[in-house]
Amino acid sequence: MNAIVPFSNTPSLTMSSREIAALIGKQHSNIKISAERLAASGVIGTLAMQEFIHNGNAYTEYLLNKRDSLILVAQNCPEFTAAIVDRWQELEEKELSLQRKRSSVEWQKTRSDGKGVRFEFTGIVQEFVEYAKAQGSQSAQKYYMQLSKMENQALFMIDKAVGDGFRDRLETSQLIVLAMAEIVAQRALREGMNEGWHYKEIYQHAKKEVEKVAAVTGKSIPGQTLFPGSRASKARLQGASHA
Repeated sequence: MNAIVPFSNTPSLTMSSREIAALIGKQHSNIKISAERLAASGVIGTLAMQEFIHNGNAYTEYLLNKRDSLILVAQNCPEFTAAIVDRWQELEEKELSLQRKRSSVEWQKTRSDGKGVRFEFTGIVQEFVEYAKAQGSQSAQKYYMQLSKMENQALFMIDKAVGDGFRDRLETSQLIVLAMAEIVAQRALREGMNEGWHYKEIYQHAKKEVEKVAAVTGKSIPGQTLFPGSRASKARLQGASHA
C-alpha cells in the first residue's frame, strides 16, 4: 500500500502537517519528514497529500487524522500534546456544527438552489469554451477550472485548491454569495459572446464582475457566516443579485 495518497481519498476531518508545525513551533519540512518516516514504518496510516500556495509558489502538505496527528506531535514535541488535543476538540465541535447546519431546511434549500445556478453556469461555460476554441484558443478547456478557481479566490480566504465537497462546507450566506457570483459571471460571459469580444477580454470582464460582488461582501473564511442575521443577509444578497 502506498504511504502517500491524493487529498481526495482522505476523510473529511483532518489536520495538516503545516498546522501541526505551526502549533508546536517546528519547521514544516522537518514535520513532513517525520510523518513520512512514521508512515513508512507503519506507525501511522497512509499520508494524504495536497498542494497549497505560499507567496505565489506551490508546496505540498500532509493531512492526518486525529490519531496520527497526536502520534506525530508526541514523537516531535510531547509537551505540546495538550495544545493539539485542544485543537482537535475545536475541529470536532466545528464538524458537529456543520452537520447540524446541513440538516436545516434553509441550508438545504439554498444548497439546492445553488446547484441549479451551477448547472446553468456550466452550460454557459461550455458555450464559452467552444467560442474560445473558434477564436483559436489552444487551452480553452482550462476555463472550466479557471473560472471556478477565479470565483473561489475572489470570494474566500483560501491558499490551496478546494476539493470535492467544498460547497457542502459553506454557510448559507456564503452559498448565496457564490450563487450570485456565478449569476453575474454568466451574464458577463453571455454579454461578451453576444458582442463578439475576444475570449480573453470576456474572461477579464467576468472576473471584474465577480470581483464587484466580492467588493460588496468581502472575502470570508469557508464555513463562517458572512453577516449576522441570516434572513436579513439573505434578502440583501438576493436583492443584489437581481440588480
